[in-house]
Amino acid sequence: MKVAVTGANGQLGTDFCRALHNFDVIPFTHADIEIADMASVREAMLKHKPAIIINTAAYVRVDDCEDVKEEAFQVNALGARNVAVVAQELGARLVHISTDYVFGGEVGPRTTPY
Repeated sequence: MKVAVTGANGQLGTDFCRALHNFDVIPFTHADIEIADMASVREAMLKHKPAIIINTAAYVRVDDCEDVKEEAFQVNALGARNVAVVAQELGARLVHISTDYVFGGEVGPRTTPY
């Protein structure tokens, strides 16, 4: 079974690739795929047609996310959306990894996208 792992050279992606040694793992690094670009995600996934996509690609420097909100949003939100859309198009199962650092605990309605 083909399993695609995005963010394959990050800490979590590397661990998944090792743990899935009995599967046909397709590791995608940032050099292979631009997660925030739908065309890049679609082209890479359609070429390999994985049955499962594990999305570990992320902007992980949590403290820096406040300073580079747009870049963090592009990777962590738009990139996750791109992977989800392509997974649905392929009929692939999607495993998405996130964090409990998503919200800062503000009270009241959110008025900004990030």
